[in-house]
Amino acid sequence: MVERLTTETVHDVMRAMLNDVATFANTHDLKLFLLGGTLLGSVRDGALIPWDDDVDVGFARKDYDRFMATYQPSNPRFELLTETNPQNLVPYLRVVDRQTQAESDYYEQTHGIFIDIFPIDAFNKKPWQLKCFFVKQKGLNILRNVGRSTGRYPADAKLVGLKRCLKAVFPHLSAHRVARLQSKMARKFAQGTQHPTQAGVLNGMYGPKEIFPVSMWQNAHQVTFEGMPVWQPNAADQYLTQFFGNWRQPVKNIDKHGSFYLKEKN
Repeated sequence: MVERLTTETVHDVMRAMLNDVATFANTHDLKLFLLGGTLLGSVRDGALIPWDDDVDVGFARKDYDRFMATYQPSNPRFELLTETNPQNLVPYLRVVDRQTQAESDYYEQTHGIFIDIFPIDAFNKKPWQLKCFFVKQKGLNILRNVGRSTGRYPADAKLVGLKRCLKAVFPHLSAHRVARLQSKMARKFAQGTQHPTQAGVLNGMYGPKEIFPVSMWQNAHQVTFEGMPVWQPNAADQYLTQFFGNWRQPVKNIDKHGSFYLKEKN
């Protein structure tokens, strides 16, 4: 039986991957932003949240595309899963560790320890257009999660009856194909914008909570996080309050993405 990796070991691997990405970004003049729980850890704890099992970062769309086209991990145990890679079941980039494997009771896992890299899109849309977009994205998120579901659901899962019905109707639904559609939708939604007023992650899990005035990303500064040069908004308090609510109060959330193990050698 392969022993489950400790949180400390998972964090060490995540730091190594983040260091590789941040070093590449800094060398190629790309602004790598801390997002979500990783930004929360930076501001509140000055480090990775002790129980977190992933890293969330992002680039403005132009830098995101440059990174996707040119990044090659310096460590051979790491791999970039692009949006077109069949092993990628999310609508954004992931850097994954080849030497580990994740296991989950609820979702198919195609890789091990990872960090998520999101595109930050800028646009100028009316409220009804943004609302319609997120309604579509929410529907696609449900389909994508059905496509990678094991058929079991956590206690706090929503719409379980609907998901089971969809699983029965579409037993061979491809989570990767749905993720590709989501990434194309986000790109198209923001494409051609001349004078953006809003910007954020369009294909994340939190919908409008991830959309801010474009100034959020224009007014940013470089910080050192876990020994690495990265960027975060000057108005981090505004970002975190919109995203998390009372972000100063820690809420422990363990094993969000399953458990991690070293791959067994043949």
